[in-house]
Amino acid sequence: MRYFLPLNTALRITELEQTNAQLSAQVVALKHQVEWFKRQLFGQKSEKQLAIDPAVQGNLLTALGVIQPPAPPVAALQNISYQRRKKVRDAAVNDTGLRFGADVTRDVVTIVDPAIAAVPENRRVLISERIAYRLAQRPGSYGIIEFRHQTWKLIEEQRIVSTPAPATVLERCVADVSLLSGMLVDKFCYHLPLYRQHQRIAQCGIQLSRTSLTNWTGRSIDLLRPIAAAQHAHILTGSVVAMDETPIKAGREKQGKMRQAYLWPIYGE
Repeated sequence: MRYFLPLNTALRITELEQTNAQLSAQVVALKHQVEWFKRQLFGQKSEKQLAIDPAVQGNLLTALGVIQPPAPPVAALQNISYQRRKKVRDAAVNDTGLRFGADVTRDVVTIVDPAIAAVPENRRVLISERIAYRLAQRPGSYGIIEFRHQTWKLIEEQRIVSTPAPATVLERCVADVSLLSGMLVDKFCYHLPLYRQHQRIAQCGIQLSRTSLTNWTGRSIDLLRPIAAAQHAHILTGSVVAMDETPIKAGREKQGKMRQAYLWPIYGE
């Protein structure tokens, strides 16, 4: 026995089937879109292609169930205006980038073409002059100061007058004060050891014992002790006293190992 559905019921079933097919197609399309958006947001850099607007991105994250952190509060902007003093360089600057102060010693060399120099001055006029700078080096040099103190005989008075030798900083020392001060500055300010200073003196043709340099250094330091004591007393009277620990290897503790020592420089205001 066959049963026949009413005409309106059959039409209704057909419409539902068509609607179901359309909805299924939309679901498939939406799934593809969601996968594409996921790749754009969370995929590797090579998979990212487009920049998404923040508003659209926020809606998409909400639709995907991703909780977004609250946006940080926007700090109030403050307008600050100030005037800055123009920096003035007390140095000559040229196109080579070389800078030097006015107190730097210069050796001025005027270059004249021999053909021009042969022309009398009344027959030539200087139009312009170009200046070029070159950085030169003057090697440290040592010299000998020769003091000649003479002895005279006054004939009328029948007596002999002798000019005494100039006083020295260190008694019975052949070193001038310029050598002593330069030796200390090179050693303690520029870290030039005494043996290298001794080599430099020998290269200038002066023969001297290296022990003499060591002896002069110690005696010169003794002359500076009153200055160090005055500085120390001044530091202790200030409101700020600080120390700096500087480790240094000094003395041999055992074979192949140096002893650990420390320097404690003190400074104040």
